[in-house]
Amino acid sequence: MDIQLQELIKLGLQFAGALAIARLTVTWALSRFKTEKAWERKIASMAEVLSALREMVRVLSIQEDRHLRHAEDNEEYENKLRERWQAAKLKFEAVSAVAILILPQEAADRIQHLEDKLANAKHESWFDEIQHDYAAVAECMTWLIDHAKDYRS
Repeated sequence: MDIQLQELIKLGLQFAGALAIARLTVTWALSRFKTEKAWERKIASMAEVLSALREMVRVLSIQEDRHLRHAEDNEEYENKLRERWQAAKLKFEAVSAVAILILPQEAADRIQHLEDKLANAKHESWFDEIQHDYAAVAECMTWLIDHAKDYRS
């Protein structure tokens, strides 16, 4: 074999090796990128759900406290609380649709169960509704916080 052919074979093998390493590197980097993006979407979705639930708990807590203290009626303040509740509930409904798709099944089931509880409950009084909703939201929120660590990569 002459020297030129040997050098050509060496160059060809080096080129093939460089291509294989480049392909493996790009595949690994792309896989890692996709995994990180999926994790970021899960965390963002969980954060949005928890943010909405936290606002719901705040409003319910204020309403319960006002009822128990027999606070004087302030129509303007009550209207603002109702608006806060509606906004938080609408936000929860909006972000829960995405969360149910992205989060693991057990978390999605908890979120769906809370939606059903809030939508289908029948109450004897306004205060019973507050207590029911507070318990349901707080239970779901506590479970999601306790299990959020499980969804990290």
